[in-house]
Amino acid sequence: GPEGRIERLLVTSFWAPSLLAVRKAAPQVPTGLLVHPAFDPLESIPVAEAAGCRVLLPHWGLLAGDAGACLVQRAHERQIAVAAWSPSDATGVRATIDAGVDAVVTDVPAVALELEAQRIWRLDQGAVHPDEQGKAEEEGQAGVPVRRRRRRNAKSGGRQARHPYPLGL
Repeated sequence: GPEGRIERLLVTSFWAPSLLAVRKAAPQVPTGLLVHPAFDPLESIPVAEAAGCRVLLPHWGLLAGDAGACLVQRAHERQIAVAAWSPSDATGVRATIDAGVDAVVTDVPAVALELEAQRIWRLDQGAVHPDEQGKAEEEGQAGVPVRRRRRRNAKSGGRQARHPYPLGL
């Protein structure tokens, strides 16, 4: 029946009040808060939590470097999955993978499929990036997940806008 299809449905929006309306009308439907690059993604976590979202969807550019891994960790601590949108090349998809996201929303699935074929997508399942395979084998760590650290993104200038619906929704 239609209830079985809900498992594959995710309603997303940039606006928390819209997501609250969905939750009120159909509480069984999972929702996700999209985070525009102009907003601070860490401030979006409590907004997503207050709106009852199961998923936080930051723009992939917000996930570069240590800040991305921190965002994913904090969201996971609150039982919120993280799905990046919308990298369109291998560099962007790799940045999201490096941050530890749960999923990637992309307009170019061939890129993500190619990276999966190269085994870097399954880091949490014990795969080793092909560039690191020889080094890991030398160190007796074949099959150990390899995570690369990335430099911070200097483009942002360090300041981001506050989310339009901080905590109070």
